[in-house]
Amino acid sequence: MSIVRRTVIMVILITLVLFSILYLLSNIIYIKGFNDLEKKTVRRDVGRVTDALMVRLNALATFCQDWASWDDTYYFARDHNQTYIERNLMDKTFLSADVSLLLFLDTAGNMIYGKAYDIVNEQAIPLPADLNELLSPAGLLQPLSPQAGLSGIILISGQPALIAARPILTSLDEGPSGGTLIAGRFLDAGVIGNLAKTTSLSITIFDLPEENQNPELQGIMASADYPGAVYIQTQEGNTIAGYTSVSDLNGNPAFIFKVTQPRDIHAQGINAVAYLHTYLLIASIVFCAVFILLVRKLILTRLTGLSKAVNAIGSKGDMSGRIAVGGKDELSQLAHNINGMLESLEKSETRRQSQRELIRHIIAHTPVGILATDESYNIILFNDALRVMFSMEVSSYIGKNVTDIPGLDMLAQEIKAFKESGVTSTTRQLHYVLKGSNRTIIAGFNRLQEEERYILFLTDISEERAKQESLYLTDRLAAIGEMAPGIAHEVNNPLTSVIGISEMVAMQDLPETIKEDMAIIKSESLRAAEIVKNLLSFARKNSSVKQPTAINKILQDVLRLRSFEHGANNITVSREFDPELPEIMADSSQIQQVFINIILNAEQAMAAAHGRGTLKIKTEKTDDLVRITFTDDGPGIEPRNLRRIFDPFFTTKEIGKGTGLGLSISYGIVTEHKGRIYATSEPGKGATFVIELPRGGDGQRET
Repeated sequence: MSIVRRTVIMVILITLVLFSILYLLSNIIYIKGFNDLEKKTVRRDVGRVTDALMVRLNALATFCQDWASWDDTYYFARDHNQTYIERNLMDKTFLSADVSLLLFLDTAGNMIYGKAYDIVNEQAIPLPADLNELLSPAGLLQPLSPQAGLSGIILISGQPALIAARPILTSLDEGPSGGTLIAGRFLDAGVIGNLAKTTSLSITIFDLPEENQNPELQGIMASADYPGAVYIQTQEGNTIAGYTSVSDLNGNPAFIFKVTQPRDIHAQGINAVAYLHTYLLIASIVFCAVFILLVRKLILTRLTGLSKAVNAIGSKGDMSGRIAVGGKDELSQLAHNINGMLESLEKSETRRQSQRELIRHIIAHTPVGILATDESYNIILFNDALRVMFSMEVSSYIGKNVTDIPGLDMLAQEIKAFKESGVTSTTRQLHYVLKGSNRTIIAGFNRLQEEERYILFLTDISEERAKQESLYLTDRLAAIGEMAPGIAHEVNNPLTSVIGISEMVAMQDLPETIKEDMAIIKSESLRAAEIVKNLLSFARKNSSVKQPTAINKILQDVLRLRSFEHGANNITVSREFDPELPEIMADSSQIQQVFINIILNAEQAMAAAHGRGTLKIKTEKTDDLVRITFTDDGPGIEPRNLRRIFDPFFTTKEIGKGTGLGLSISYGIVTEHKGRIYATSEPGKGATFVIELPRGGDGQRET
């Protein structure tokens, strides 16, 4: 049998034996036994306190029975004579009988006489104003049969009290009943002290906890399996407490008893286990001494030589060194394996150095920006192309967080979105403003799942995109230039006539509703003229008139104008407008034109698909943007068309039903406002258009 096998078997057997003995003796036999005995003692002591309280209640019931079957009491209940009160109901009667409350009721439950007495302070106290309301639920105000009697606990003005009630009869226990005698004893400090003295225990009484008050007592009440059950809890200061609830006459919990005592039994168990641990420790030391001597002779001396040889090679960093250990056992085989590993490491390190130099050279000279971060977005790799792309002034940012670096902080959100997407790779087109200039970057995201690393390959295509836009602009200028004279003649002239006639009609003495209609006609005609103007200026960069604009108000105006068409086409509009949406700096007529273009497209798509539809419009604010979302339940947009919807003159509508300029103009307007417009769709599931506009930092809110 090999040394390793002998050692493993020896250690396993000895450890199992020692662990089994320690576990069984300390945890099962000793600790568990002492703890069970301790809990049993606590339950017994709590029962003693409860029994003592019942003895006190029985004594009170006996007193009440004696007085209720006294002839003088019987006559007093009938004639209410003052002599009975003067002779029998003095203060010393309450002190000598240890009674806090005496009530005399007639057969109808009305009080003949009542008196309350504070035995601790030795003075009479007023009867509670709501005494009848406190006694009635317990049935104490109801006439008792000649043989009946009640005793138990009730709460009087929030204070628990022992109560006994007996029918007033003659000394021969004959009737008819003259009423009811109620005797009570408040559970004050005197009673609790007497119980503690009688039982030689530390006793505390608690009121039932109200909601959200005294969570400890609420937890105790909730943990009790049944009324009267004892809940045991260890306390600070090496004490243990038992809790139990005491029920009133109606069976509801009235208060909580707490009995506290030192954990002497538990301490005895701990001491016993400590002695056991001491003996086991001595035995373990003896065993370890013998075991170490054996292992040292057989293994440790040779392992020490092997360790020194390995440390010598590691400290020098010389992979060409080798280890020499004699013998034919596992240690000699280990030395041979280490020598083989060193040889492999030497070859691998040579190849790794060559590959690292090649990779470093490629990364340093590639024109594509490269950025690598860990899962906390700390930079672990970047190259000079990235530094030049983002105008980074410091030559090295290794170890710094992306969010803390000016210029790169804009990538943090993109990396976070890629991380949360769960995909291994994706490519996105990013638009940023870097030092006052618009930049378009193609970003390739890649994930190393084993180490949770994220690598970005960034290519700046701003110049190429600018050239493409210049070509597109030239094409649009040529196309729109040909259309402009016809538009001006065919549209602007009729609009001028409509505007003039609407103004003339509005000045005449007509009903107010007609004047309002004329005002709408004029307003919409002016807007149509503005649309023609925007179409003619689509190919040239005209400056718009920007002022604080309320997006919600523009949407409401547009929807009000389209309300008739929505009703005629069975289109329902769902609005979810943020009431605290801030105003933005924008050209309201241009933004209105964008909204109308998108809403018209949604109306036509839904009507053509199924003759009805639902259009959902939502406005919301983010940290620096105002977002407007239009969602319809039309036929959706095919993937091959989705990327071309903003191209000039591109349309999927029939000939004569669309020019393909609406979304192109909208794209130009939103872009000119430094915003962003994009669409998402799945065929058959409708389309969603999203417009994001900068808030401008004015902080104003819509009214």
